[in-house]
Amino acid sequence: MDFINLVEMIQVFANQFCEPSSVVLVYGNVDEIELIKHQFKFITSEVISMDTSPGKNVDIVVSENYLPFEKHSFDLIISFKGSCREFKRVLKPHGNLLSNDLVIDAIEIYSIGDQMFYVT
Repeated sequence: MDFINLVEMIQVFANQFCEPSSVVLVYGNVDEIELIKHQFKFITSEVISMDTSPGKNVDIVVSENYLPFEKHSFDLIISFKGSCREFKRVLKPHGNLLSNDLVIDAIEIYSIGDQMFYVT
C-alpha cells in the first residue's frame, strides 16, 4: 500500500491496529516520535518513545541490546531504526511490529516514496 507521507501512514496504521487500551512503543528518530505521539494520542493513551541517545521527545534512553520493559508489554512497536531482538520479548503475543527494516514474516508492506515499512 502506498502513502503520500508518514502522517497519512501513521493515521491509517493507528486506526487499524490500536484500541484505547493499546500500549505503543516508538523507537527511532526524534522528529518522527513527536509526530507519532501526536497522531496516536487520539486513539490510545499510552505512547512510550525510546532511542539510543537523548532527545527532546525521547522518554527513555536504551541500549540496542536490552529494553527495560517486562515481557509482553506492548501492543504495537513502531521502529525507525531497524529491528531489535528485544522486540519479540516485549511485544504482546498478538501485537504488531511496524519497522522500516526488512521483516521476513511480514503480513503487510507499506511504502512512502522509496521507503518501505513492514508489518508483522
